[in-house]
Amino acid sequence: RAVRLAGACSLVAFDYSRAKRSLIAAEKAEFLDGDAAHWELQVASGKAERLRADAVRRGEPSAVLEEEARRTREEAAAYGEALAGRRLEAGQRSGRAAAWDEVHERNAARLLALCIANGGVYVKLGQHAAQLDYLLPPQYTRTLHQLFEHNRASSYEDVSRVIEEELGAPPEALFGSFERAPIASASLAQVHRATEHGTGAPLAVKVQHAGLREECASDLQAVGL
Repeated sequence: RAVRLAGACSLVAFDYSRAKRSLIAAEKAEFLDGDAAHWELQVASGKAERLRADAVRRGEPSAVLEEEARRTREEAAAYGEALAGRRLEAGQRSGRAAAWDEVHERNAARLLALCIANGGVYVKLGQHAAQLDYLLPPQYTRTLHQLFEHNRASSYEDVSRVIEEELGAPPEALFGSFERAPIASASLAQVHRATEHGTGAPLAVKVQHAGLREECASDLQAVGL
């Protein structure tokens, strides 16, 4: 499992490094003058803001300095927004945007395969990443969303063993009835219908997948690296 993680991470890192060298280098060359102009505007805005703040700290607020700080700040922001728009248009026109989409798609598939192969905590982490649409490219959230449908069910033998290890007896002895097939299964556990001894009251018994406790610590340690 750790070897699969290391292998997937190496492939992802290499793929993005290669794309960065070819795609970003071309973009930097195209927008060299624009980036320099934006930097100068940001420096001017920072200088105006420091002068305004120093005057306020001295108890000498100045309408002129306030206006200059506002003007340079808005000018730098407007130029930066326009420059970002030009980058997007150029990326679409040159094919760089499509190339980045392919890189994201390819590596999202790698992470999906890793999560499915390793299971357990990896599936849970992948499901979390699938919801980070405010942070990750859509290729990742769309691809990893498949993990919500990837529910590995433990065998009844494993379920019975886990229950006996935790509660001291097999499910047949603990419950009036216990359905062998789960009604739901997720990344960390699955649920079985059962009934209570004596009363026959319906129960839902959630059973952790076998071996998860032992795997979890090493998985978290590997992912943390």
